[in-house]
Amino acid sequence: SNIDQLEEIAATGQQYNLDPALFDDCMYGDQLQFLRGVANITYEYAGKIHEAYMRGQNQVEYQNNGFARQLALLARLIKGNLGTKVYMISMGGFDTHGNQPLAHERLMTNLAVAIDNFYDDVAFTQQDDKVLSMTFSEFGRRIFENGSNGTDHGKAAPTLFFGSGLNGSAFVGEHPTLDNPDGRGNLEYTMDFRDLYATVMAEWLCIPISLVEQHLLDHPYAPVNLGFNCSGVDFPPIVYSDGMPTPPTPPNTDPTMPTPELLDAIVHKPFYPTDSTPHIYLEMPFSTHVDIQLFNILGQRVGTIFNEMMMEGSVELNIRERIPSHLSTGKYIYRIQVQEQKMSKSVMVA
Repeated sequence: SNIDQLEEIAATGQQYNLDPALFDDCMYGDQLQFLRGVANITYEYAGKIHEAYMRGQNQVEYQNNGFARQLALLARLIKGNLGTKVYMISMGGFDTHGNQPLAHERLMTNLAVAIDNFYDDVAFTQQDDKVLSMTFSEFGRRIFENGSNGTDHGKAAPTLFFGSGLNGSAFVGEHPTLDNPDGRGNLEYTMDFRDLYATVMAEWLCIPISLVEQHLLDHPYAPVNLGFNCSGVDFPPIVYSDGMPTPPTPPNTDPTMPTPELLDAIVHKPFYPTDSTPHIYLEMPFSTHVDIQLFNILGQRVGTIFNEMMMEGSVELNIRERIPSHLSTGKYIYRIQVQEQKMSKSVMVA
């Protein structure tokens, strides 16, 4: 996202300052003020971002560049307990078709200093071991210099991880060989990037392995030993053969799969506060992906109430807020799906 806009939202709770003194006293000024006011109210969570930003404070000095500013902002939101599980920031300049040596040195220096400052900052609140940083890019580089003192797009690239949670892990995988590139000058990669993503999702974010395999992988889950895990299992080395990983021997039971007793312990019911708006109360005894759909009395799907990961705990869902399209008065059915189990109850919309 635009770091200037995000900083403005975090600092003030809105994207645009609506001070009348900033607008010309004419029709153009009136319309501009109106449009910016409309834009402000579209940021549904701006207030929460602002509250977290004000609670958290930077306790180290960052460099004055775009990447460092983004990390400084994230540090405040994390220390302010915003609660977001995944943040994505960007650092440009790595498309080094020309003059790569000087540009690459500057970029890597800025990256290293900003990351070091960021972890020093979140360490003040003892959150450094709870934050994992991972680099990714949509392209790699080839290994041979082009005619402009640079390198061209390639299919292989390294992935860097940062954070105390890595528990001292250093280099993971196999070094690629420089002696045997493919016919276009590309390094042959030694690790499928999807296995890195899957490991972070399953072992850091603790997303059930069955969901990771279903939505990300076309082969059995093969965790990479990055020095952390969600299940407490020690991972044996992964052997790659012809580009496909051979997964380690799985334990006898999958700790991410809920038992029938846990599935039976799920609590859900409709309720109606004083304003008669229909709500659903849902209590989950474990963390998993939850899908809640609303159907009319004819069995036709009306819309999605909830379709995302839910942590262990309870939530109250306002049906009218979740399905903004007009709902006619009458009886509806909501259906909850968790893993392979489906549950449903009727709910009245007044």
